[in-house]
Amino acid sequence: MRLLLRFIASIITNSVGIFAVAYFVPGITFTGDLVDIVITGLVLAVANSVIKPILKFVSGPLIVLTLGLFMIIVNIVILWLVAWFMPELTITGLWAYVWGVVILAILNALTHTFTKKKS
Repeated sequence: MRLLLRFIASIITNSVGIFAVAYFVPGITFTGDLVDIVITGLVLAVANSVIKPILKFVSGPLIVLTLGLFMIIVNIVILWLVAWFMPELTITGLWAYVWGVVILAILNALTHTFTKKKS
């Protein structure tokens, strides 16, 4: 039950994050309605849960060599895949991807901090 609640919190956070990124970052536009933004949040949550661990495993040596900075590239690839899959989300330019990833990472880190299992 706790895992399901954390996944729902991740979907909500990603939906709010996509909305905030589309509002604040030039080069990122979202043309859908509320249902589309929730679906985009769901797609991003699934991509972070399934594809991201695979990419982290494959690019592990690069992540270690760059002291974790290659994770920005991994997150950009995830965001690019979501933008490719969801036609309502349009991202143009490298800096739009970078700032989008930074804002989404901060929001997801805050959510994971608050939903973390208490020891």
